[in-house]
Amino acid sequence: MRAILAVLAIIAAASCGGSTDASAVIEGVVLAGPQCPVMQQGQPCPDEPIPAEVSAGRYSARAGADGGFSLEVAPGTYEVTATSERAMSCDPQRVTVAPQATTTITISCDTGIR
Repeated sequence: MRAILAVLAIIAAASCGGSTDASAVIEGVVLAGPQCPVMQQGQPCPDEPIPAEVSAGRYSARAGADGGFSLEVAPGTYEVTATSERAMSCDPQRVTVAPQATTTITISCDTGIR
């Protein structure tokens, strides 16, 4: 009986340690532009952060008014997408994240202003 319990304890310890689902983080900002209908020299019109829904596979988060977001994901390669009422479309970003690493990206969105 002790031998069986010892074997079960070893199996349980092995399954708890060294998990292959080590976490990784994708963080960044969602920016939208252009913001001005006419660009004029000497008058900057930078892209602005916007709130958006951000997803990477089965993971999702909400970018706040500052455009910032953070997704805790399993290590791997993802296509990160964003959608927002303040943009016509957003360019997806392909990113590979390593275990226990943080990868920072910028998602650019088009406001449709021309």
